[in-house]
Amino acid sequence: MGVLAIVSIAYIFYKKKQRRILEAEETEYKNILEGYRRTPDDNEELKNQVITLWKRLNQKYPEKHTKESLAQQLHNAACLHREAKYQQALTLLQHNPGNLTFRNQVRDLGKWLAQNYNDKYSEQSLTNDLMVCLSGHGDGGGGSSVAAEIQKLSILNSKGLISQEEFERGKALFLGSPPDKAKKTLEALGSLYRLMKQGALSEAEFNMKKWDLLSGKLMK
Repeated sequence: MGVLAIVSIAYIFYKKKQRRILEAEETEYKNILEGYRRTPDDNEELKNQVITLWKRLNQKYPEKHTKESLAQQLHNAACLHREAKYQQALTLLQHNPGNLTFRNQVRDLGKWLAQNYNDKYSEQSLTNDLMVCLSGHGDGGGGSSVAAEIQKLSILNSKGLISQEEFERGKALFLGSPPDKAKKTLEALGSLYRLMKQGALSEAEFNMKKWDLLSGKLMK
């Protein structure tokens, strides 16, 4: 057997060995990444393992394992973590709709998902989830009354008494406030509107007081 043939055979064995090493490293990376994705919290130890393995692969195969691909994978994992927490918070809120802590958790996690996982979540889906939780247990802490007050606020918006921005601000206020506060805010809005119609308030004064109400300044 000539030298060239020996070199060729050695090269073939070398390439096969490199391929097996790559496959093993790829498998290890995928397994660690999947484990990190499935953890309910942002596990720093697993995250660091993912980054360490990615650096090793990036040095050998930079065209495949780019910084962008790592960033996307970590982002996807963060979305799954937040989604799991969001679903847990929804479950807690369904069983105790009057709990402000649970409401705020759902609202904050839902907003994060709407901004960062917007191919699956939106502000509208967050509102729908909250409405389901708050309307499903009318005797569990005032949830259905909060949903009803938001519906009334929506009617004011449809009639042009409040703008879309004011509606969103008021909705956020109601979802993070006790039911009686939401009711008082709506009653105050109605009184202000009647005063404006009677000429006791100018439109500018009405708008200013309306904004104060929806900012929560007058109902603390």
